[in-house]
Amino acid sequence: MRRRHFLRSTVIGTLGSAFLPTTGLWATTTPPAKILQTQPGPTLIKGSADDLKLTPADSSALSFVAGFGSRALFTGGCVAGKSGKGAFRSTHLLALISDLPSYQSLTTQRGSITGSGMSIGNSICFNYQETTFELEALLPDAFDKRLADIKNGLRPDGSPMVYAHEALLYEPATKVTTDPFKAMNGKFGALKRLGVPSGYDQLAEGNLDIAAYHLTPAAKDQSDLNAILNRTVTDRTQAQLITMAFLQNLSLNSQVNTAAVIQTLCGTRMMRAATQLALGCDSQRVAGSFAAQRARFTVDVTSGSIWHALFQAAEVPADGVPKAATFALGGRCTLKTFLTMQEFLKVGKVKADKGFKLHA
Repeated sequence: MRRRHFLRSTVIGTLGSAFLPTTGLWATTTPPAKILQTQPGPTLIKGSADDLKLTPADSSALSFVAGFGSRALFTGGCVAGKSGKGAFRSTHLLALISDLPSYQSLTTQRGSITGSGMSIGNSICFNYQETTFELEALLPDAFDKRLADIKNGLRPDGSPMVYAHEALLYEPATKVTTDPFKAMNGKFGALKRLGVPSGYDQLAEGNLDIAAYHLTPAAKDQSDLNAILNRTVTDRTQAQLITMAFLQNLSLNSQVNTAAVIQTLCGTRMMRAATQLALGCDSQRVAGSFAAQRARFTVDVTSGSIWHALFQAAEVPADGVPKAATFALGGRCTLKTFLTMQEFLKVGKVKADKGFKLHA
């Protein structure tokens, strides 16, 4: 069972820097998409990503990992995002644990960089210096398997990756980028399919990654997504799956897109029908209340908190059992779960405000 708990709030301490290059350059459960049968071998690109500068937050995270590990790699869309100078600051760091007692001590001691984070399985998600980190730290055998799985196009749960950028790896110590499925075109990543995305959730995931990691969009993915959004939904189970995917991505969506983008999504035929069946509310009506509520709160209350509060307040489930909060926390992606959980901490504050209400 995957465990979720918050670690105590603390501030980073100063540790080693074994993973920093000497030059200062940085090195919802769904049926799985069918991965292409013919897969290219790993493409190693040495030196081409040399201008991917470490941010102070990245440097601190690598220094922290050096206190218990002997190897660290950046993985997934963050590699493309940093290369293409994407504005969304998130980093997935895969680390090899070579000293387990030190790992256990460093991640729990007062002053740890992970202190404000949440542990989910083998990962700890935390915010530091305006960056969201997912630190996936593994013992040697598990690390080797995970690394091999990434290069073979497999996600942590063993299901096939849907997009090529998920398999990107960058090792700061050697300045080597591994691009098994040719996601990169020069210094920019592309939204490249490894198979056929299965339903709204996987198409929406790719669409969000375009904004988050500065990927070159694919016309096919956009047209397929638009086709789904233009359909109605009459099956309650399907409506729940769509609503779950929407709510699980809502925090991330609010960070990488404008409110207008989310409002447009809420006004689509599919989303309106799905939320009506699953939650008993009209997503378009809910979205119409966002601007007025956003104006009432200071910046310390994120847009994600306001969006979640609106959907929780608006739902009128047919069986009388509230579902919006539960749906939002059911995602397989630890980063999305973390963002949602963090913003949930202030959802209560928003809902309890005397002026909070649906306007549309």
